[in-house]
Amino acid sequence: MARLPIPGSDDGKWGQILNEYLSQSLDESGNLKPGLITKADVGLTNVDNTSDVDKPVSTAVQAALDTKASTAALAAKLDTTDLDTQTAANIGDGGSETGAAVSSRIIDEGSHHFRPFLSRQDFISWSSAFPSTHPDPTPITRSGHNAGTSVPSPEVIDLNTSDRIYTAPVVAIHKIATVSTIDHTGNSVSSEVRRAPSGGAGEMMTQTYEWITDSESMEIVYQATAGVTYRLWENERPHTFDVVQASDGGGGTYRLRIRPTSRQFRHWRLETRFMFAGQLVVSRTDTVFAPSQHRPRVLFVGDSYFAQGNDSGIAWFVKQLLGAEMVLDAIGGSGYLNSGGVTPGTYNLENGTFRGRLLRGLATNPTAMIIAGGINDDTSGLETELDTYFTAIRNVRPTMPVFALGPWSPSDTYRSSQAPKANLIKLAAESHNITYLDNISEPWITGTGSDTGPMGDGNADLMIGSDGVHPNGIPGRSYIGYRIANSINNSLPTPGDTP
Repeated sequence: MARLPIPGSDDGKWGQILNEYLSQSLDESGNLKPGLITKADVGLTNVDNTSDVDKPVSTAVQAALDTKASTAALAAKLDTTDLDTQTAANIGDGGSETGAAVSSRIIDEGSHHFRPFLSRQDFISWSSAFPSTHPDPTPITRSGHNAGTSVPSPEVIDLNTSDRIYTAPVVAIHKIATVSTIDHTGNSVSSEVRRAPSGGAGEMMTQTYEWITDSESMEIVYQATAGVTYRLWENERPHTFDVVQASDGGGGTYRLRIRPTSRQFRHWRLETRFMFAGQLVVSRTDTVFAPSQHRPRVLFVGDSYFAQGNDSGIAWFVKQLLGAEMVLDAIGGSGYLNSGGVTPGTYNLENGTFRGRLLRGLATNPTAMIIAGGINDDTSGLETELDTYFTAIRNVRPTMPVFALGPWSPSDTYRSSQAPKANLIKLAAESHNITYLDNISEPWITGTGSDTGPMGDGNADLMIGSDGVHPNGIPGRSYIGYRIANSINNSLPTPGDTP
């Protein structure tokens, strides 16, 4: 039977024993073996394990240069004789550096760095932790409906399938759209793009694309009906803090045109919602490759607090502060027991409870998991469901960092009713090696007012909206996001400590 090596024993056999142990669940590339996450693992009987994600989720995408461009050709294009002796003029500011260091330097130029896993950081304040907007963002424009490309000698790269683009995973995909553009030969090129349902579980569809290129003229081809939102990052700084909203429509294609002012390698990240991006168009003389480092992937499970705002919501602020990638599984009105009105079979779910949605969340191979719920649940049956749900998570991911919050408490009037549920969540979490984040005993939101009805007795006057329940946009969401991220950060070991 496979086992872990025993310290002080197994001299000369550690590698063999450890490999046998890991091979029970991982393939040779370090990925989970297909089929390990089963219906039995999560206590469900009616879920199609293969229908929730439209293609397998890979681990790290290889950061390889375009196969048609040799190292020598790339060096010549950058006016160097060897990639190991690139100069500041070739790649932007900074001194001489090796070709292998280009993507790492670009990634690290911003105020927020990539991290291979969640790790404790200097987390002094909101202003020091969150990146500023880009001081001199590259100009971008949007084309008219079904406009042709303006990129010289164009080459089309599929955003969803090319290994030159890093595409973050999306949950609950069950619709397909098609975008078309014209390649450099004049032929029409169509591409299927992944979509999420519009409404209901539409909060799941925020998607991220990343690439590094030296292009001076590129376009993102996307399909739009209405309500397009996106945020563009350049060298790890957003062009704007808020998402950009557009009223594109007509069901056809549009082009987001990006025109850097000089040729140098830049790291681009596009976060989209209801912008069904399909292709990146660059010149055939440009180099495009995927970043070599990627963020930890955090699965957020929750109710309307996480669903609200989506691309500028609580979860978005948490993932940005932790330097993570967001997979959002949030349905308003749902909880450990409450399905949020989702009937069995909708969105390929057994039901809308947290456990009913577990399979599709774990299918994205998260690095860590944050669970926030309980306000929509009763205490009756909660203790049993918590044990079943947390056990299901640990059956599949026994060592994955998991964090559970107490129920949301948007004012002092809610706190007494949420305290018993918070205690049940705390006890269940601790018994399953899940970190409990206490937002109740020392409340994050205090007082009884809202921003439209201030009472002068707490910070709810500043953080809670007119409904008296939900945070009031950026002020409330960013504050709660900071409290979550800071609590997680404080629970992580200090660098150098033994875990």
